[in-house]
Amino acid sequence: MPIFPCFDPTTGSSGGSTGGGGGGGASLYDLAWTDVDLTDGSWTLRDPGSKLSGVTNVGGGFMRVQWANAASGADYNWTSGPNHLAPRWYKDLVIDGNTVTTGDLAFIMFRMELDGTVNDFNQAIVAAHAVWPELDPANSMSAAGGYLSKTTGTAATNYNLGVWTLSAATTTNNKKYMVSVAHRGGGGVGVVCGQGYDASNVASGNVSRNANLFGSTSLTLRLMIGVGNLQDSVNTVAAGNEQKFSIKYKAVTVGV
Repeated sequence: MPIFPCFDPTTGSSGGSTGGGGGGGASLYDLAWTDVDLTDGSWTLRDPGSKLSGVTNVGGGFMRVQWANAASGADYNWTSGPNHLAPRWYKDLVIDGNTVTTGDLAFIMFRMELDGTVNDFNQAIVAAHAVWPELDPANSMSAAGGYLSKTTGTAATNYNLGVWTLSAATTTNNKKYMVSVAHRGGGGVGVVCGQGYDASNVASGNVSRNANLFGSTSLTLRLMIGVGNLQDSVNTVAAGNEQKFSIKYKAVTVGV
């Protein structure tokens, strides 16, 4: 299988190496993450209930989301159905100018971290790849990826991280950040896996879920970031509440 110049091995930027040197293509070793910046103009917001007042890039890779209106009930969390009315941002997944489709053999990784000191409500966040993130029925999104959540009653450093598919999550707790990975290809999604890490980047705790998603091979693949409450009607988001989190991603495709 040929190695193609996806990233500059010295900077991690797309487009391959810009410097000289021998042949053989760009290195795929130690690739840089891409920070999710929801304020950079590339993301589309889907907020059916007009619940948010804004999002701010506060530096260090962290986003701060502000809620304008109260939200409660199953529709505003990501682990129950049948609908997801919680706010989410999405955009096409593009690698080196190529729009990735469900037919491409693609590997998508997310690194998720919560700033637990912003502790306004029992919260949850998803970072996923999806086909129809603009649709509200949970089973119509064809989405899978990483997940994190926290209750107000736990310490700032103790929250749940894991993996998520459609409307269910599998988690582990008391980790600093989670890295999830899944592959899509041939119209299907394989197992979604996650590994938790502590502040010293030591792995501890792992989770997985079978996606069982299949469909057309010619659809555009999107990235999706969603925010919401943790479980049900007892977990209410109040007007003025906030969430603060960091999400990074890396996606590659390989020949079949």
